[in-house]
Amino acid sequence: MKRAKLGAVCLVLLLGISLGVSICMERIHAPVARDLELAAQTVCQGDFETALGLEARADAAWQRWDRFRACFCDHTPMEEADALFRKLRVYAALKKEEEIAAACAELARKVSAVGEAH
Repeated sequence: MKRAKLGAVCLVLLLGISLGVSICMERIHAPVARDLELAAQTVCQGDFETALGLEARADAAWQRWDRFRACFCDHTPMEEADALFRKLRVYAALKKEEEIAAACAELARKVSAVGEAH
């Protein structure tokens, strides 16, 4: 009987931790994706500097939760998103507005998928 109770407690605890991680992942990644989508729209409207600020804020938020995300996520989409963030830096340095808009839109989708995968 003790083992059954211990097993039930462990299962409930595991369920609670899983739900907590899922909620945290969604809350962490939704603002990053939102900033990137807004950056893509802002570049298309011609406000390059504001778009760079939004992208920088998204990048900072992405980096802030890197270790937490690495504990629970598949690393392939994380590495793809990291690569796109680095491409955005190059595009920004070269002032390639079309590429920045496209990369922000693509990156927003990838970041959102990372958050939704849990």
